[in-house]
Amino acid sequence: MIVTVFRSRLNPHAQDEYGPMARRMSELARTIPGYVSHKGFIAEDGERVTIVEFETEEALRQWKIHPEHAKAKRRGIESFFSDYKFQICEVIKSRAWVAKSSPIAMTPHRMIDASAQQPARQPPLITSELIDYHCRRANRMRSEAQRQAICSALCILRSLFSLRRYARRHKKSRKIPD
Repeated sequence: MIVTVFRSRLNPHAQDEYGPMARRMSELARTIPGYVSHKGFIAEDGERVTIVEFETEEALRQWKIHPEHAKAKRRGIESFFSDYKFQICEVIKSRAWVAKSSPIAMTPHRMIDASAQQPARQPPLITSELIDYHCRRANRMRSEAQRQAICSALCILRSLFSLRRYARRHKKSRKIPD
């Protein structure tokens, strides 16, 4: 796999013209046989970083010589970028890990506050599936003391969870004395 790291800074006046051209290059890159992926990031200081992955050097060469991409590169040098640099790297080793599907992975831990455009913390939801998941994990622990402590805490959580569900279910039917 070949990885290209493209770092740049835009001239202040170039933002409006750069956006449509960047979107077009993104669409175009996806059409190149051997294209894997790309992602772009903007740092707080304004530096832009785009990471592009291709399966082979030949796929990268096809991207490099594509007429529309060559034209966009020239335009970038002439008017968009105040500076840029790129690095082309061959992946020597690659390793990836993805968490198995679990109640923790499925719990919505973060939500986006649209007004602030920053992630806002949301407490994890306690569900019976989450409690069962942790019970199974606790049963695999080697230490008996740890296993008992966690199982006791989870039993308390399960009781509270059941009481909360019971209270919600019977809240409407409860009569308040005068």
